[in-house]
Formats: sequence, C-alpha cells, structure tokens
Amino acid sequence: YFGTLGLSIIAGREFTDRDAADAPRVVIINQRLARNAWGTENPVGRNLVLDYQRGPYPYEVIGVVRDARYDGPRSEPVPEIFIPHPQNPYLVMNVIARTKLDPLVVAQTAHGYARRVDPDQPVHSMTTMDELFGDAVQQDRFAMLLIALFAVAGLITAAAGIYALLAYTVVQRRREIALRMALGASPRRVARSIVMESLVLAAVGGTIGIVGAAASSRFVRTLLFGVAPQDPVTLVSAVAVLLVVVLAASWLPARRAAWIDPGLAMKI
Repeated sequence: YFGTLGLSIIAGREFTDRDAADAPRVVIINQRLARNAWGTENPVGRNLVLDYQRGPYPYEVIGVVRDARYDGPRSEPVPEIFIPHPQNPYLVMNVIARTKLDPLVVAQTAHGYARRVDPDQPVHSMTTMDELFGDAVQQDRFAMLLIALFAVAGLITAAAGIYALLAYTVVQRRREIALRMALGASPRRVARSIVMESLVLAAVGGTIGIVGAAASSRFVRTLLFGVAPQDPVTLVSAVAVLLVVVLAASWLPARRAAWIDPGLAMKI
C-alpha cells in the first residue's frame, strides 16, 4: 500500500506476512501522530492502546510512514494509524493499483479478477488518481486560470503600450537622433539608448509590481499550496519575463531609430 502510493517508511518496517491474525498486534503510524504522541523520540517499539473492534488493546508501533494530505494538497496532514488487515478484517475494501499502462484498461482487468474471486461481491467506484487529484484542485485550477488569463492580457497590453510609446518617441526625436548620428553616434549606440530607456521604464514598473505583489500576497494565500506567496523564485521569474517582453517590444522602435537617415531627418 505504501509503495503503491509512494509513501516512504521513514522509521521501522512495513507489514509482512508475519503480521497474521495470531501474531502480536502491530500498527504503523504517520509522522503527525508520532510527533503528537512522542515528540522527537523514536516511537518504534512503543505501544498504543486502541479501542478498535475488540475493545481496548495495546498495539506495538513497528513503523512510521511519511505524512500524506488525503483531503487535497492544501489540507494539513492528520494523525493516522494503519492496521494490518489479517489482524482486523473489515468488510469494505479499497484496492489500489499502480501501473504504467492505461489505468482504465487495468481497472477493467482488475474488475474481471475480482468477479472471478467472488461474483457476488460488488466492484464499483473505480477511478484514477489523476481524477481524484483533479477533483480536489478543480476550483483552484479555475481560479488560477482566470488569474493567468488576466496576467497574459496585462502583459500584452503593457508590451503594446511600451512599443507605442517608444515608436512615438522615436518619431518625435528624429531631429535629435539625426543630429547625434551626424556627430558620430553609431546606429548600434542609438538603438542601445532607446532600449536602455525602455529598460528604465521596466525597472520602475517591476519595482512597483514587486511592492504591489508583496502587499497583496495575503489575498492569494488561500489559492497557493506548496509555495509561499512571496516566493523569491516566482518574483525573480516574473521580473525576468517582464524584461524579455520589454526587450521584444522595444526592438522594432530601436531598429527604426538606428536606421534614420541624418540627411533626411534634418530637413523636417
């Protein structure tokens, strides 16, 4: 079970065939329960008294398994106890299969095996882990999709605005640019100056954006899991994307400025 779900045993051992009905009662607990009950001490070999099916009875802790979030990725792990089925048989069973093949094909095969074992037992509610995870984060995905769409729209609008502003600036400064080129400024230097002006705008906008993101991070905290609202990698990546967009938007105006004919511009 633990290997199928990818839950590693971090202390002790897993269940084996030796943990049969006539063997001493044993359990495996998760990290949360281990911390709650024994703090930083090793719980392996300790006893837990459980009132389960047969009344209060001591169970030996033989292992500790990594915590899992069963109620979705944003949920907190809860204390859990795992009991070997031969020692406490239970009527309803959930079977988990891990495969590299099509899960639906494997599900039909498993259904056939179960019917051959006992045709009277109902086999139902077959689903994949991707479907379970998708249901758990469906609302979060929709919210993040909307945010991403607004972000892309804002990025495109910003790129169009930078391009329009620089293109207009180049037209207005044709005399100045032509004069600089007549005095010896190379086309590359002129283009570089236009790009640098756009980068200054990007630096100011990026600074304002980072400050605004830090101030509004509490509003998106409920939509995040596994990452902090002020994650430095995310902020740096956003600034890098902004710089790339600014460079792309300023390339054509800078190229036009570099190819201005000084003789024609001075006649305007």
